[in-house]
Amino acid sequence: MILLTAALCGFALAPVAMSQPKGDAFADPKVTPVPDALQKNTIVVMVLADGNVMMDGQTISLAELEQRLTKIIQETPNQAVRLRGDGDIPYQRMMAVIDVCQRAKAWNIAMGQAPGDAFAAPAAPAPPTASKPDLDIYLQADGNVMVEGKAITLAQLEQRLEEIRKTVSPPYVRLIGNGSTSKDHMEQVQQVLHKTGSKVFSLMKVSSSDLLVRYEVFSIDLETAAAMRRERPVDGKFYADLVSLVEKGDADQQSLIVLRCASGQKATTGGVNRETYPTEWDPQPAGTLPGAQGENPPKVVVPVRAEAFENRDAGEELEVEPIRGENSKHIELKLIATHTSLAERTPWGKDTSLTEMPLFETQRVTTNAHLTEGEPFLLSTMNPPPGSKVHPGRIWFAFATVSFAD
Repeated sequence: MILLTAALCGFALAPVAMSQPKGDAFADPKVTPVPDALQKNTIVVMVLADGNVMMDGQTISLAELEQRLTKIIQETPNQAVRLRGDGDIPYQRMMAVIDVCQRAKAWNIAMGQAPGDAFAAPAAPAPPTASKPDLDIYLQADGNVMVEGKAITLAQLEQRLEEIRKTVSPPYVRLIGNGSTSKDHMEQVQQVLHKTGSKVFSLMKVSSSDLLVRYEVFSIDLETAAAMRRERPVDGKFYADLVSLVEKGDADQQSLIVLRCASGQKATTGGVNRETYPTEWDPQPAGTLPGAQGENPPKVVVPVRAEAFENRDAGEELEVEPIRGENSKHIELKLIATHTSLAERTPWGKDTSLTEMPLFETQRVTTNAHLTEGEPFLLSTMNPPPGSKVHPGRIWFAFATVSFAD
C-alpha cells in the first residue's frame, strides 16, 4: 500500500538505499549503499508504529516534524527526505507523514522499507506545475467516487476527466479518502487517471469523524469598522472585539448558522421565503363595450396579462465542504454563503394593470480557506450594496469556526 501511495504522489521508483549502521532494523542488505556524501545530504525520517517519527536520533511528534521540515525547506528547497518504516506501519500512519511533508513543501521524497519489501526512491521529482487541483476526487468504500458533490462510477469519472482535458492538459486531481478505500479500488482509480493522462496533485487522507462548522456575521458602522481594521488585529482578537461590541449594543449579529457534516463531504442549509413576480406581459387590445352603438362606441380597458413569472428566494443559504487531514488540527474549508433581503416593493404599470415588483439586496461570499481547529477565521466583508435600504452605512464581517465533533 505504501508503494502505491508513492506512485500516486508522483514518486518515481528506482532501487537505491542508504547505508545503515550495523544491526539497524531498517537496513536492507540486498541493495547497495549510496556514497557517504549523498547520505550526509539526505534527511532520514523513521516512521514509528505509534504515530510518531524519529529524526536525527530523536523521537518527535508530527507537529515537530512539520516545523523542522518547513525551516529546512525554506533554506534548501530541493532537500532530499527519505521516509523509512517496516511492513507493520499502517497505511494511515504513512499517509499522515506524507501529508506533513507536503505541507512543508518537501517534494524530493524517497520511500524506504525494511528487508523483504521493495525499496523505492525518486530521482528528485519536481513539484506539480499546477497551483491547485483541477478536480477533487473522494474515494468511497463502495467502489465509487464522489466528484463535485455527486457519487459517480469510475466510467463517469473517466468521462469527466476527458472533459477537463479538453481545456486543461494534463488535468491535476487530488485524491481524498478516509482509509476505507481498498487497494483494488485505488488501483482502478489509478488506471482511470493513467488512461486520461491525469496527474495527481496530492493524496490526502481525511478524518472519518464529523466536523462542526459555525458561521457568523457581524455588522458595525463604517467609521468604527475602518478604525478597528487599521489596527490589523489577528482574527481571534477581532472576533472577540466584535462580540464585546454586540454585548454592549454597539454592533449587531446578523447571522448564526451551525452545520455539522462529515469531513470531505458537501453540506448545505438555509432558510428562505420564496417571492414570485411577473417578468413578461401580453398587452390586450381595448375591447368594445357590449351593446354600444355609433361611429365611436365606448371602449372598455382590458388589463395586461402576465405570461411569465420568476421565483426569487429571500433569506440565508450556506454551503460548506470542510476537509480535515488525518491527525491534523488544520482544516480546508470551501464555503459559499448568500444573504438575500427583500428591500421593498415598487409599483409598476397603472390603472387596472398596476402591480408591485420586488427589489432585492444580495450579499455573497465564495472562498476556500485554511483554518485551525477551534479558532475564528475572518472570511470576508460582505457589505450591503450602495444605497441599501435594509442595512445603510453598515459593514458586515463574516467569520467561520470549525471544531471537531468527535
